[in-house]
Amino acid sequence: MKQLALFAMSGCLLLSACAAKSQPEEIYYRPATQVSAPIAPKSFSRPVSTAPKLVQLKTSADGKSLKGAAAIQVANKKSTVRANSSQYTNAIMNFDFTPGALYQIYCAPLAVTDIQFEAGETIISVAAGDTLRWQVSKSYSGSDAGQCQHILVKPIDKGLTNTMVITTNLRTYHLVLYSTSKTYMASVQWQYPDDDNSFLTQYQNQPATSRNNKISQSMDLTQMNFRYNLVLVKGPMPSWAPVAIFTDNNKTYIQFPKDMQEAPTLYVGENAEVINYRVEGDYYIIDGVLDNAELMSGDKNPSIIRFYAK
Repeated sequence: MKQLALFAMSGCLLLSACAAKSQPEEIYYRPATQVSAPIAPKSFSRPVSTAPKLVQLKTSADGKSLKGAAAIQVANKKSTVRANSSQYTNAIMNFDFTPGALYQIYCAPLAVTDIQFEAGETIISVAAGDTLRWQVSKSYSGSDAGQCQHILVKPIDKGLTNTMVITTNLRTYHLVLYSTSKTYMASVQWQYPDDDNSFLTQYQNQPATSRNNKISQSMDLTQMNFRYNLVLVKGPMPSWAPVAIFTDNNKTYIQFPKDMQEAPTLYVGENAEVINYRVEGDYYIIDGVLDNAELMSGDKNPSIIRFYAK
């Protein structure tokens, strides 16, 4: 860990290579303040994107930029994901999850379509364009850390089209629903590339006492706020994925695995600037409270993990 400071200096070279491809998300930094109680969850002026967009429209075939309705129609068409027989397990359709994709789901009157989410994923909200002719309910299966949440959908007539947006603690799903006279999808679920958020599920489901026993005994854990979400936004899952991130409203602590082979660079700010931090054992320690920041390592295929306060 003695050489970790060198990565902060080399981070600027990594930034110049990535900045040309995409503009980093706006990241917030708040000066430290003093409190004597755990921190309440924070709110953000804009939501944090969890991954790059699926469709990046720039020009049409003739080299001209698409505008207005034409751009929307092309984007929606390219974003549409349909059922594929090779991705079925019995009656379950296994979509490959891609942020921003529009998933086509076929339903039928007098038949229920079950939309399943992975274990540990919590549904936050469900919004539909047509709430009069489509019946939507929520259910769950399993228990404790293995509990899975479900959305059950049923149209009241054939020939209907509807859109639905489901937000969870991990992802956002965009669905396009069609009702037919008989054909319907009994069950739908997703498989996630590079196991994108399994470490987040494990992190969130891990008891606080289990996380805390790895943290220095000199810290007053009753004053620590562990309410951070972590999301892998690019690249393969790194060996340095944080074990814990927490703050005492004066400093921010990032704990890494003891056996990590590569140290990431920490970026904050609108221009993804490298900030000062010190290394103590398995920790990065930052003066001040980070509401939102990114850790990155690698050159040709970098891994980027974003963390933000709940």
